[in-house]
Amino acid sequence: MTVTEGGGRRAVTRKFQDVYLPALKANFMLWPAVQFLNFRVIPLPYQIYVERRYGLAGTIIHACLLWCTRWARDRRRMGTN
Repeated sequence: MTVTEGGGRRAVTRKFQDVYLPALKANFMLWPAVQFLNFRVIPLPYQIYVERRYGLAGTIIHACLLWCTRWARDRRRMGTN
């Protein structure tokens, strides 16, 4: 997505380090707990709903992280705090 926004190799690397890696680490910390609870506690007919809701929540969190980094970058460029 950074490439389509006009960013080069540095921008892709920076976004990867600033957004993707922290989100991935958070996901790896939470995902095993969700899976454990899903398979141990949730009845079989409802397990897919837990998966879908977790996937939706993950998508929303990733979108918010992306928006926050863009917002902070734009504020720095404009010189406002």
